[in-house]
Amino acid sequence: EKQKSIRLSFGVDTQGPQEFLTVTGAGKAFGGRPIGFGAGDASIGMSVSGYGEGYLKDGQLQVNVGIVLAAKGEASYTHTFFVGWVPLYLKVGAELGAEGTFEAGIIKDTNVKLTITQGKFEPSVALYAELGAGASGLLSAGVQGKGTLKYSADFARDYYTVTLQAKASVEVHAVLYHNSFEIAQSRGLEFEFYPTEIISQYENTARITFCLVDGTEYFVEGASLGGGRILITNINGLACEFNASLSTIIVKQNDVKGVVSDISAILAYDNINIATMKVSRTSKGDTAYCLIECDSVIPESVINDLKQVNNVLSVVVVNIQEG
Repeated sequence: EKQKSIRLSFGVDTQGPQEFLTVTGAGKAFGGRPIGFGAGDASIGMSVSGYGEGYLKDGQLQVNVGIVLAAKGEASYTHTFFVGWVPLYLKVGAELGAEGTFEAGIIKDTNVKLTITQGKFEPSVALYAELGAGASGLLSAGVQGKGTLKYSADFARDYYTVTLQAKASVEVHAVLYHNSFEIAQSRGLEFEFYPTEIISQYENTARITFCLVDGTEYFVEGASLGGGRILITNINGLACEFNASLSTIIVKQNDVKGVVSDISAILAYDNINIATMKVSRTSKGDTAYCLIECDSVIPESVINDLKQVNNVLSVVVVNIQEG
């Protein structure tokens, strides 16, 4: 009897980032001293991918399955207050994570046999607090305490562990602004400022237009949110929202099923971890947009593979180099 086989693969990613800003007593108190204010953000993301394959040979059925799961969530809140005119801050946060892999083989002959070849699950939770002076994340120095609880289960070896880690560290942040005009001129870049009207919900919004030697023009719009944070809101007419802290992929696609799964499968195949993903559309069955933030730089080969996916209309990548 000839061997008959079938193989299926899948990939699913979902996320729900949220940034929030809380202001308490903005301005100055009676007597001219500033009052404290707070700001926080939170994000959560999850990716699931896997495969299933089956073989039928000589009346024996063998099925192999594999699943890879990764989930990550972060939340933090920073409250800035003043002692006289000296800014102090207290930052608290939590980090949740979980990674899991499962591979098994099922053989059906006269009986059904299940063999787990690999199975691991590692959830973790971390809590931290930081107290310091200055503007947190912009120009500051503080002391941080962090505790991490991690559970590890190895189903194939029937081995389970729980670890608790605590550490203290000194956190120093400094954002240095160089003379950008002189740097641009030294590299042969010409620039000018021009007035324009931008419709945006953010007050501190700017547009940068790039004019290439062949006459091609591109533009990027972004806003300053304060505290050293920025938000990119538009690239070449494509509405988006990301803070440019991670390498980002923006895909314009037809609103049909299977496109997001194909994109996730390409990234998983190239070992690119998805930090967050946001999918939106203009209307049902029309145009959809997929914004993906990744933990690593996106190679040119992956960009080309994404452009070849059925129903993908365009791909824009903003790579952020570490350091």
